[in-house]
Amino acid sequence: ARVMIYVLTAVTGMSVAAGVVLPTSMLADVIDQDTVKTGLSREGMIFSFFIFFSKLGSGLAYGISNYTLEFSGYDPSNMPPNIGDTLRIITGLFSLVCLVISMSCIYGYPLTTEWIQKQSEIKLKMTLKQGTSHNGQTETTQLLTVTNSRT
Repeated sequence: ARVMIYVLTAVTGMSVAAGVVLPTSMLADVIDQDTVKTGLSREGMIFSFFIFFSKLGSGLAYGISNYTLEFSGYDPSNMPPNIGDTLRIITGLFSLVCLVISMSCIYGYPLTTEWIQKQSEIKLKMTLKQGTSHNGQTETTQLLTVTNSRT
């Protein structure tokens, strides 16, 4: 029984970690895609929206869970028998529904090696184009030319 608890704890920990790490790592790809699509550099705005909605989701989760516990008659000094069922619904069923909804939203996101390579090439071309001066040299080439002429 003890080994099963350790296994379940490890699996749960990995799934929670994936839920925290994956959206943050996908954010860089979303920012790259937005830059390629619009030609604008809006990293700050996109990151701000990401953080805002993360905080909003956490706040709503705490609020909903507290009102649900209060509605079910939760009293820390005298636990009613149905509180265990309420906690299972909050932490199990509701979380599962939210997870399925969020996974269905990101299922169609084109995160393949080919797609990432293509986005990187387009972004590199855009960066080089933005760094090109009126005579066709990039800022890096101009800097190297100035540096070499001084030596």
